[in-house]
Amino acid sequence: SEHYKRGPCDNFVGEMIEEGVPVPREPAWLTRAGMDAEAQAASRERRPGRPQRSSGDGARAAPTHGNPGWTTRENFRVNRLVTGPVRPSATTALWATATLLLALPGLVRAEPAPGDVDLANSRAYVLVGKTGLGHEHAVIGRLSAGHAHLGAAAQAGTLVFDMRTFQADTTPARKALGLPGETDADTQRQVNENMLGPAILDVARHPTATLTIDSALPSPRKAAGPKPAYDLLGTFTLHGVTRRVTIPVEVEQAGQIVRLSGGFTIRQTDFGITPFKKFGGVVGVADELRIHGDIRLVAGAAPATPAVRGPAP
Repeated sequence: SEHYKRGPCDNFVGEMIEEGVPVPREPAWLTRAGMDAEAQAASRERRPGRPQRSSGDGARAAPTHGNPGWTTRENFRVNRLVTGPVRPSATTALWATATLLLALPGLVRAEPAPGDVDLANSRAYVLVGKTGLGHEHAVIGRLSAGHAHLGAAAQAGTLVFDMRTFQADTTPARKALGLPGETDADTQRQVNENMLGPAILDVARHPTATLTIDSALPSPRKAAGPKPAYDLLGTFTLHGVTRRVTIPVEVEQAGQIVRLSGGFTIRQTDFGITPFKKFGGVVGVADELRIHGDIRLVAGAAPATPAVRGPAP
């Protein structure tokens, strides 16, 4: 029988040799239009009730002598369609390009700008007082986003706290807030379940707390040490409730990092939270919480020589 032999090109577009004689590139049946026509013809002939085309009606039958290097015209057409190189359409290429462009912002990490929070090294701490026979607790948590611009009189920044990361009575938290001793793992688990659950912080419904900084100007008060002092004026949103706050901070620059240290006090009841208690109040925690921030910013957030503002009106 008459057969074609695959040429040396990997993509099947080499010269075809028929009984040792080169044939022209891409015969009519090898073109895309020709293959499509053949596929349609084969599909029509394979419909139920129609006789199948034999090798005598123009199609080259598959060889029976088992040489895998040989292929018939029909087999070559099928192989080319199934396993040959794929030529994507313009629409496919357009969608692939658009998908890549949409994914690039998540793949390429932008360089931090001056005033951006160093999320890996910034922490928030909460000192929880006790009532009755209760115990003091030290809580530590992380930020999920933030930036601040010291010296700005308006729109000075935002700090977003990830409430799901807050953990009570870890060794670093107790050490940072000056509480002695350590708390065993079972007690930590119980305290965290109560604190993060629906009766207290309800982090499932309120996963973040946000400090919106309206202004961050040098403070008129005299700093306790050589570090510059600033007052952060703005609003604090916790548990879905927003209250105005003023936070005094001290600023220290070390290399490429500006460190803000300061804190403020809130009452849980002001934010719609009922302080935890049990045994009729014999064991419980205080309403008042002392929040302390150790926030690291990318250098450039603090002016080199801040001017002290006058007393607030």
